[in-house]
Amino acid sequence: MFSTSLFAEWQYVDKNVDDSEAYINPDKVKNIDGYRYFFELTNFRKKINGAESVIVYKKIDCNALRFKVLNFNWYTKRMGKGEFIDFFTSYNASGGEWVYFESDSLGEKLKETICQMNVKKTNANSVEWLKILTGDKIETYIDVNSTRNVNDYIYVWMLTNFKESFIVNEVNFLSAKVYEQIECREGKTKRLDYRFYPESMGGGEFSHSEGDEKWRYAAPGSIERQIIMTICSFFYDN
Repeated sequence: MFSTSLFAEWQYVDKNVDDSEAYINPDKVKNIDGYRYFFELTNFRKKINGAESVIVYKKIDCNALRFKVLNFNWYTKRMGKGEFIDFFTSYNASGGEWVYFESDSLGEKLKETICQMNVKKTNANSVEWLKILTGDKIETYIDVNSTRNVNDYIYVWMLTNFKESFIVNEVNFLSAKVYEQIECREGKTKRLDYRFYPESMGGGEFSHSEGDEKWRYAAPGSIERQIIMTICSFFYDN
């Protein structure tokens, strides 16, 4: 779930055809590999499944009328406030596919607003954790800023919070960071580095463990496959 305290300044853009209100957060716009990544907040005119607003993380192509939805967070009150209801990644929202919008639409106005901003290329040395999966026992994040595509392999730092501590070498840990190499077309991953932490979100002194050179294949429909699809949607058109 996004912490709405991180979004103190929402900029109003326009109303949609259903009278819902669209906002963006200009301070959080990222320029990564020629695409813009941004948060859009929508206030609904009427509740949708108990939600009055939703915060969506999107990737937009400034050279075409298209965007990708990377994840959703739904809230019971307007402006992303109230109780957090639910979370969806691109895999179960739009399959990570491009969504095309018409000229003179709200989508085009959002595109013009975002793409006209003077946004510097994101510094890969800074860290910004984006939640891509939530479950009964774990929460998984990726570091958006350091994620890179090199020779058709995706390299990404992932962080997992565990609801219950686990034990490694007789030490209790609540979170772990893994540096992954991902091959999107075959749906396989290689874990290059492990780090285990005694506190959530990588807090406390870590215990290091070397990765390995073994490829792991994610079964269709599995959580691992969902994570791979979400990460790969940052870089590939389909």
